[in-house]
Amino acid sequence: MKMYGSVINICTTHAAVWTGMEAFETAFLELKASYEELELTGNDQLSGTKGITLTKDEKKDLVLKKAVVAASALGVYAASSKNTLLKEQVRTSSYWELGHGSIIVIIQRIENIITLAEAHLPNLGASGF
Repeated sequence: MKMYGSVINICTTHAAVWTGMEAFETAFLELKASYEELELTGNDQLSGTKGITLTKDEKKDLVLKKAVVAASALGVYAASSKNTLLKEQVRTSSYWELGHGSIIVIIQRIENIITLAEAHLPNLGASGF
């Protein structure tokens, strides 16, 4: 979770790089908001609140859907730029593939997508994504 916070800080600091790329900006900002909600939901569960499992599952579902959008944008960019390494790194972009496994594994997959997105922001912008 700390790594994700660092990525958010970097992206916020360098928002000018990706501002204006409507599709990517929307997907990234929605993913960020949903992930923060998931983190808060997890904190609520730790404090013993009842009913969190259902809420957490709903939040996880929302985060996964948004992660698929971000991964798909990276995949399209990778294919159009013939970047086979990036294409391989984001090949697990279906909802089921991202959401399969423990919450720790799912969070790692989402963090990987965010890291890749942050690393390729300038290229995505130049390509119109």
